[in-house]
Amino acid sequence: MSRLEQRIECETSNKLLARVTDRGIKLWCEKHRREELITWERLDTLRESLFELTISNQTATITAQ
Repeated sequence: MSRLEQRIECETSNKLLARVTDRGIKLWCEKHRREELITWERLDTLRESLFELTISNQTATITAQ
């Protein structure tokens, strides 16, 4: 398992917003002062439920549902 990660920080305050890892995205909750992991599988499920992809004649159309 890879331990590589990328930090995403606020451009203004440089505070940590999230960390992208091989398991998913760890979002930082400032109110509760903790991270919550959203797995890649969960993100795929969310994406599929929010958008519909139609491909015809080599043209892709993304529609919000």
